[in-house]
Amino acid sequence: MRLKHLLAVGVSAALLSGCAVYNAQNLDSIEATAGNDFTRALTVEYKGFARSEVAEGDWIDAEHFANKAKATASGRVAAPEQLSDWDLPADKTQEIADARANLVSILDASARSKMPDLAARAQARLDCWIEQQEEGHQANDIQACRQAFRTAYNQLRAGMQADAPEAEPAPAVTPEADVQESWTVTFAFDSAQVDEQARGIIRKAAQAARDDQAVDLVVTGYTDSTGTDAYNQALSLRRAEAVRDVLVEMGVAEDRIGVAARGKTRPAIERGDQVRERANRRVVIDLL
Repeated sequence: MRLKHLLAVGVSAALLSGCAVYNAQNLDSIEATAGNDFTRALTVEYKGFARSEVAEGDWIDAEHFANKAKATASGRVAAPEQLSDWDLPADKTQEIADARANLVSILDASARSKMPDLAARAQARLDCWIEQQEEGHQANDIQACRQAFRTAYNQLRAGMQADAPEAEPAPAVTPEADVQESWTVTFAFDSAQVDEQARGIIRKAAQAARDDQAVDLVVTGYTDSTGTDAYNQALSLRRAEAVRDVLVEMGVAEDRIGVAARGKTRPAIERGDQVRERANRRVVIDLL
């Protein structure tokens, strides 16, 4: 970040003296006294990130994220890092810029209030990715932050989609632009058991995920229209979790898999209420 450029011109002594690292050295004193669930969760995230930077001896970035923790603790909504404040490699900038734009869009679409903990985690992991990418010398740490962001973002997006109003049927068109590939498995009535035919389809998704470690998956469960809304919501979640477990068994890291459940909403085939339809008893696996 810009402070690091200052170090390069010989002002490190000034930065590391006096109150320059006050907040990083006094993280325990930073406690949320105002704000909402999102700012309180973000305070926790930034304090944790600042502590990790202290442990690495990176006092400049430790102080920067401690200051963000202090700001959110007072109730301010801190934004994700501005890329212009960081010296990022040219070949990485576009991917991170796209990730930031996607996150800001979903945060502004009420994710902060609807899913505050997950929204805060996604924002802090994006900032972690940016900071580690600028440092550029710890490939494992870069990948860990990048993957943690992608997982949190995909779960956040899946949760927001599940919470979207159902007043109008979903258009029968293409999947979202960033869905690279999609697979669908179906289930027996009132069952979350993954049969052999379904395992064969899941195996294809697992292979695609293993072939490209830069992608993640979201598994979304559905039911047909028989039964109550509450029962079907729980059943659709069990189905999604069953598919996730098979993906993990087949070698896909669990933190790469987002899980969502939509019950009997958005049927693949409209059959009316209380009608059995196998095509609607499904889990959709999206490769992102």
